[in-house]
Amino acid sequence: MPPRRRRRGRRSVHASRECTESRSTQVDEDSPFLSEQLQGPNLAIARRADVLSEQIAVEHRKYSQKNEARDSIERRARLKASRRDLVSKAAFKEAAASLQRAIIARDLEACVCLCRGGGPSSNAETTGGITALGACVLQQDRDACSSLQKEGIDLDYPARATGLSALALACKRGDPVMVHHLR
Repeated sequence: MPPRRRRRGRRSVHASRECTESRSTQVDEDSPFLSEQLQGPNLAIARRADVLSEQIAVEHRKYSQKNEARDSIERRARLKASRRDLVSKAAFKEAAASLQRAIIARDLEACVCLCRGGGPSSNAETTGGITALGACVLQQDRDACSSLQKEGIDLDYPARATGLSALALACKRGDPVMVHHLR
C-alpha cells in the first residue's frame, strides 16, 4: 500500500509533539516552490505582482501629491482670509476710535466725513453714550444732522450707555426743531 500523502497546510489533530517536530525539520519534496515545473508560472505571477504593486505605488504618490497641493492651497486661503479679517477688524476699530474722538471734540464735520457711506462704525459712541447724531442734537447743528441722515445713519439707534436714540435725546432736551429734523 502506497504511503498516504497529506495535503499541504493540513495538520492532524491528534499528532504528538514528537511527530510534529520531526515533520518541521523534513523538507517536503512535493512543494510547488521547489519544483521546476511550477517555478516558471509562479515566478511570472510574482513578477506581474511586482509590476502591479509599483503601478499602485506610483498612483498613490500622485494622489497624495494632489492632496498635499490641495491642502496647501486651502491652508493659504485660510491664512489670507484670517489676515483680511484681522485687517478689517483693525480698520473698524480705528474708524470707530476716530469717530469717537470727533464726537468728543464735537467736530461735526469730521463726524459726517467718517460716517460717509454708512460705514460699520457709523453708530460708534463715546463712553458717555453719545453717538454722532447725538452730538449733532447736543450742538443743535441742523445741517450736520441732515448730512448724517443723508449718509444713512440709523436714526433710531439707541446708545448702549444711556439707551436713548438721537430722537429721544432731542425730546428729552425739549428741542422741537431737532425733533422735526430727526423725523
